[in-house]
Amino acid sequence: MEWQKKGYIIKLINKWYLFSDVEVSEETIFRISNNLLRPSYVSLESALSYYNIIPEAVYTHQSVSTRKTTRYSTPIGEFQYRTIPQSCYFGYTILRNEGFPILIAEFEKALLDYFYLNANLNTKEDLESVRFNTVEVQGKLNWEKFAQYAEIFNSPVLKKRINIFRKFILNAHPK
Repeated sequence: MEWQKKGYIIKLINKWYLFSDVEVSEETIFRISNNLLRPSYVSLESALSYYNIIPEAVYTHQSVSTRKTTRYSTPIGEFQYRTIPQSCYFGYTILRNEGFPILIAEFEKALLDYFYLNANLNTKEDLESVRFNTVEVQGKLNWEKFAQYAEIFNSPVLKKRINIFRKFILNAHPK
C-alpha cells in the first residue's frame, strides 16, 4: 500500500500490480491480459490487430477463456474475456517477451474465435463492415488448418459463417 501511495506501483485489480516505471507496450498488455484471468489467451480483435488483419486500433484488450465472460477496468486499459468451451481452448502459440511467455491465438484460431463469438457476421456486407485486410488474409491464412480447427468447434452456424468468409476472401481483389 505504501508503494502505491508513493507511486512506485499501479494497482490493476485486486492482487495485481504493475511497477509504474514499466513501459506499457503491446507485449506488456498481452502479458498482463494472460495473467489477470487464467486460463486465457489473447484473441479476437486484439490478435487480429496484432496480425494486421483489421485496421482499427483496439481499445479493449480482448482474450478468450474457459471461465465466465468478464471485464476489468484498469488504469492501463480495459480487459475483456469472452467464454469459449473447454473443447475450443486450443490453437494458441507462445511468444516470448523478455523471457516471459505470452499466449496468443494463432492467426487461424483468432479468426475462428472471432466468428464463433460474433453472431452478427452472416453476410458479405457484415464482413465488409469489419474491414478485413483481404491481402493479408490471402497471404497468411492456412485454409487447411483453418478448416481442421473449425471442425473441432462442431458448430453448423460457425461453418456457415466460415463459408461466407471464404467466398468473401477468395473473391476479394488485391488492393
